[in-house]
This record gives sequence, C-alpha cells and structure tokens, in this order.
Amino acid sequence: MFTIGFRSEIPPDLQAKIITLAMSKLSPETDFIVFRNETGEPHYEDEGRTYVFYLPELPKKVYVKLDDFGSPEELSKWAGYPTKARYVATYMLAEEY
Repeated sequence: MFTIGFRSEIPPDLQAKIITLAMSKLSPETDFIVFRNETGEPHYEDEGRTYVFYLPELPKKVYVKLDDFGSPEELSKWAGYPTKARYVATYMLAEEY
C-alpha cells in the first residue's frame, strides 16, 4: 500500500529502490523500515524491530510499516475483497505516520 505523499513526492526511480530495499529487510521480526535522507551506515534499531537505510537523494524521510492481520480472512474483511495474504506493507512519508 502506498500513501498519496509517497506516490506524489518520491520520484518513481526512488520508489522502486525503496520497495526493493524494504522487501529485503521486512519480516514479522523487523516490521518497521526507516529511510533517512542523510548519509550513514544501514543498521538495526529497537532490538531488531526497526531497520534504518540512508538515502541522501531522498527529498523526505520515508517509513515502511508491516502490519500483520493474523490471517487472510481478517485481511480480506479489512480490505473488502478476498486475499491470501495476512500482511500489508505501507509505504509513507514520515509526516504521514
């Protein structure tokens, strides 16, 4: 899922990079990804719950949150259509969190 801010304020090439990087680290254990628009070394925080990437070319800080709905049935109810997934990754600007 992508917020309006993420879609409108992050260039498409950076969106693709963010999606690829986030998917490499998102898991039930690491359910929050931060993309900081500054320099630094990628690292875990919050006892492994958060992973931080640094992309100085970003116009704004970006967050990615993985939500666990527990089952495909619960997510289907929430989404309003059938799905086989139980997780949703939301890509957003930090200011939209």
